Amino acid sequence: MNTVERVKQLAAERDISLFGLSKLCDVPYSTIKNTELRCGQLGVDTIERICIGLGIPLAKFFEEGC
Repeated sequence: MNTVERVKQLAAERDISLFGLSKLCDVPYSTIKNTELRCGQLGVDTIERICIGLGIPLAKFFEEGC
């Protein structure tokens, strides 16, 4: 699973930008963008912060077919 693409999907579902999501979740925007530019994966701690900010359980982030 591409974690950056999943974050982008979750942001789009809520009609917020990645920048808005980063502010909502207290995750630096540069963390998301730099990870995307390097074709990397977000760390579990970052994913957890995003899930908390969005009010979803961590398991939901990793559900396939969402």
